This record gives sequence, C-alpha cells and structure tokens, in this order.
Amino acid sequence: MMAYKCPYCNKDLVEPITKKKAYPFCGRDIYVRSGKLVTEDESFTIDWVEKLNLVLGINRKEFEKIRADLSSKFGLQTPARDVVWTILNKSPKNAQIYSLMADLLAEEDKDPTDLLIEVAKEEKKLSRKFIRKTQKDEKDLFKVKPIFLSHSQLAYIRRLSNKRDYEKAEKLLFMSEPTPAVLDELRKICSNKAWEAKKQEDWDRVVELLEGYNKYAEENKEYCLKIVSQPPPCHTKKDLDLLNLAKEKLLSQSN
Repeated sequence: MMAYKCPYCNKDLVEPITKKKAYPFCGRDIYVRSGKLVTEDESFTIDWVEKLNLVLGINRKEFEKIRADLSSKFGLQTPARDVVWTILNKSPKNAQIYSLMADLLAEEDKDPTDLLIEVAKEEKKLSRKFIRKTQKDEKDLFKVKPIFLSHSQLAYIRRLSNKRDYEKAEKLLFMSEPTPAVLDELRKICSNKAWEAKKQEDWDRVVELLEGYNKYAEENKEYCLKIVSQPPPCHTKKDLDLLNLAKEKLLSQSN
C-alpha cells in the first residue's frame, strides 16, 4: 500500500487526500496536482506555468531559471507569485497579459477592476481594427459588454458576495459580458438581498430585486443563447415563492 506523506513535514498521513486539505500536524494546506500531494507554492507554480506557457511559451525550466535569477539577486528564495508578477510586468502588454494580471490579483483577493478595464481597452483596439478591415458599423462594437470574466475572477466575485460586499461584486458583474455564469452570480446576489429585505418586511424591495434580475436576464437572453446556447439561469422555486409572497403582501396592503 502506497504511503502518503505531507509535502511540508514529510510525516505519514492517516488517510489519502484527493483535494485541498489542511494537514492537522503542521496546519498547512496540502494540494493535489495530477494525483500528487504538493505544497501551496508548488500547486501555484504548476497552475501558472500552464497559463504562462499558453500565452508566452514559458515552460517549467524557464520559469525556474527566472526564479533562480531573482533568488540570487535578492538573496532568498523567491515565491512563485513574485516570479509570475515579474514575468507579467516585463512582458509587452496586451489583453491576454492584462487578463492574467487580473487573475493573479483576483486570486489574492485584490480588486482587478483597473486591469480588466485595460483588457477591455485592448480588445476594443482589436475590434476597431477588425471593423475598419471589414467595413462594419463601429456601433456594433459596443453592443456587447467588453469584459469577459475568467474562472479566477468569478471566484473572486463569489468571495466578495460571501463577505456581503455586494456593491463591489455587482460593479464587476455589470461591467462584464452577460454570460450565464455572470448572470447566475447576479441572481444569487439579488436572492441574498431579497431575503435580507424580507426580514425587514420591505416587500417593495423584494419585488424590485427579484423582478429586476428577471428583467436583466430577459434583456440578455439572446446573447446567452448566441454565445453558449444556454438561457440565463432562472430564480429558484424558493425565490419565486418569496416573490409571490411579496406581491401578495403588497396587494393586501393596498386593499
């Protein structure tokens, strides 16, 4: 039987680990990559070398050489995150680089808005070139919202929502392309805020929030179907029941 050891302290694990988990003995998070138990730094390195390879052609060997040079320069082992920042900061800027920088900020729970705006600017430049080349109406450029949120950026928004920082989360969501994933995050926020309004018996607010999402989803239904052949997410039965209750309350108040 294979022995599983902590990648930090090398002590035997009581049971196999198949996903991220804190090891009680040393209290550090153990990650799983390709069936192997690795440290946080190693998991980050594996994930980001894959991204850097796709965009910049940088492989693991080149990544480690850059890390070694930085470590030699500063006299200590350079964390993988600092290596990635160095690579991205020194790279010629385009939409892909700005998007990766936004990913890195989002993973660190830092606001990536400014970098996402730079992504949008770069994509607009490319779109304008395309429009001039194909002689399309430039108005078509602004029919679709410019920012596409990556998995890391959506995860950051979910963490904002979990902390009830709805204003910042909604700002990013309304700036982005209205994909089903984006609309689902908006739906969840509207649901959370509606249930908070219910506690205050603010029935007007409940209706405003839940029907407001329905309106926004309907406005972007065609886009969702065109991009991913999937309609916007609908309210849950629980939320629909809350909406009906709010309407009944308002009706009874008016009579």
